[in-house]
Amino acid sequence: MVTPVEGLEAEPSRGFAEAVARELRKRDVLAFTRSGGRASWLLQLAAPSAGQTTWRLVDPSGMQAARGAAEAEPKALAAQVDGAIATLAPPVPAAQRQSVRLAGVQGIPPEAARLLTQALRSEFRQAGVPVLESGKDSLVLAGRVERTDLGAGGEEVRIAWTLTQSDGEEVGTVNQTNRLPKGQMEGRWPSIAAAVAAGAVDGLLDIIEAVEATRRKGG
Repeated sequence: MVTPVEGLEAEPSRGFAEAVARELRKRDVLAFTRSGGRASWLLQLAAPSAGQTTWRLVDPSGMQAARGAAEAEPKALAAQVDGAIATLAPPVPAAQRQSVRLAGVQGIPPEAARLLTQALRSEFRQAGVPVLESGKDSLVLAGRVERTDLGAGGEEVRIAWTLTQSDGEEVGTVNQTNRLPKGQMEGRWPSIAAAVAAGAVDGLLDIIEAVEATRRKGG
């Protein structure tokens, strides 16, 4: 997991970390920027001076495995880190994250469902979770939006995200609930899809990581 850059403002810090993760993925290093599990290695970044980024690679036990400094350019930094990983003994174990297949979102217009699905793909990608079109080993994610009329109090909007095994066995569900004025969500999906997806994935990652832990143990 690549951490935000210490010493930078929040937005450029996160952006640089994601750019480094993308460059590492191009080098077949499974890198992501969200929700590292207990088995994850950490790539900690810092910007002690303009134009330079320092890095530390920390193993799951919290021990430093490698460190270095590079110009503040994601490709150069990723190349340096990749080179360091290749020299470690014992090597960093090959990581395989649990994949997910998106089965759509019911209860909202097709265009809204498309936007939400697109946002989910982006959030899962940042977390290093592969989103596949098929595969018997993938978890299947389905969403359902339900609305309850509260009269003068507006309406309650509930989104249930359910993960199942490919055979239909339920693994877990994450619920999002909000009370809103009636009709407030209509036409707002382009502006809220990313926030809804981010909130959903935050909860779903806990379930996915539990599945990963079980499979590592042979369950």
